[in-house]
Amino acid sequence: MGRVSRAIEECQREHICSAEAVIQRTRSLATVEAATRGVAASTADVPAIPQVHVPRPDLGRYDQLLSGLAAEGPVSVFFA
Repeated sequence: MGRVSRAIEECQREHICSAEAVIQRTRSLATVEAATRGVAASTADVPAIPQVHVPRPDLGRYDQLLSGLAAEGPVSVFFA
């Protein structure tokens, strides 16, 4: 409602008194407000990037897996 009132006031100041002019001015004001709000919101609402620590893999466990498979003998894989 405030945007429409502002559009009417601006059109009256410029001596443009048509419904189409008020509609166009209201849309222009909405676009400007959305762009300004989007810039302010995008910088303020951006969450901090979380710091994630992933430990290095223990390759000794991989070696244990391989040695366990070798002790069992050869492995056969069949595809149907």
